[in-house]
Amino acid sequence: MEQQGKVWLAGAGPGDVGLLTIKTRKIMEEADTIVYDALVSTEILSLIPDEKEMIDVGKRQGNHPVPQKEINQILLEKAMEGKKVLRLKGGDPFVFGRGGEEAEVLAEHGILFEVVPGVTSAAAVPVASLSSSLPSAVSSLLSLSCLASDFCVSSVFCAHHPLTGCCNSMTPASRAAIIFFFICMSIPYNITSKTIGTTIASTSITAIIPATICLLFFFHI
Repeated sequence: MEQQGKVWLAGAGPGDVGLLTIKTRKIMEEADTIVYDALVSTEILSLIPDEKEMIDVGKRQGNHPVPQKEINQILLEKAMEGKKVLRLKGGDPFVFGRGGEEAEVLAEHGILFEVVPGVTSAAAVPVASLSSSLPSAVSSLLSLSCLASDFCVSSVFCAHHPLTGCCNSMTPASRAAIIFFFICMSIPYNITSKTIGTTIASTSITAIIPATICLLFFFHI
């Protein structure tokens, strides 16, 4: 009887190799099979040894060649073959990364798994803006709105889709940074009260920044 393998649900961070965690880098060396997403940067993928089995399950806007149920099945089958499997996701596997669904399936089938957090772009982008080429005023506003406790008392992560909208019933607290993850890889042309709710639509925009996932930063006054 083959020995059962193990699955790591790991985050590759926002794309910068320097923000890849030491633990995930180590697992990249140890794993037999790497099941990776489209948001994992080519720079990070280039660190993976050539002999590894690579399975691309990435999704792009309007193109989902490998459904989530099939991804779950791949993880199960490879682990049951006795392999060490790295499920590599962009950012953090549990920030809109469907890591919870995969963990649930693995647990239901008695598969040993471990979660390895990654750096989410929701935190990395505002910090990186401090040393970027953004105008200093925009950089300062971003940092204050998302990081300074005396300027912002809460932060909200929101997954937005331009066709269905999001957060229509959400009423943010005063002084709240609202961070939108756009499921599509482009910013919708019409951001109005119809798409994001009347409360948020009246919010002043701090900045719009392209990242691994497009993010909109709002500051609610």
